[in-house]
Amino acid sequence: MHRRQPGDNVKYQLNPDAAFREVAGEVFVVTSDRALHQFTNATATTVFRTLRVGPATVGALATELGRHYEVDYNRALTDVSSFVATLVERDILAPISAPVGG
Repeated sequence: MHRRQPGDNVKYQLNPDAAFREVAGEVFVVTSDRALHQFTNATATTVFRTLRVGPATVGALATELGRHYEVDYNRALTDVSSFVATLVERDILAPISAPVGG
C-alpha cells in the first residue's frame, strides 16, 4: 500500500479536442493547435491506453505502470507526475476534478 500524495484525487482525461491514434505501439496526438505529438515509449503507450478506458489519477496511472513493468510505486509516481504535467502543458490531457479541500 502506498502513501497518498498531494493531488491524488485529481483525475485526468484525454483532451476531447485532440485526436489520438495508436500505430504499432506508438501514440500520435494532434492537438487543437494542429501540433503533432509522437510518443514511442512503451510506458507512455500504457498511460494512453489506461486513459482511453477513462479518467484516472496520477496514483492510479502509477499503479498501472507498476503492474505492467514491475517498477516501484514511488518511482512510477515520480515519472508519471512529470509526464502528466507535460501532457497537461501541451493540452493533451485535461484535469477534470479539483482536489477536495484544496
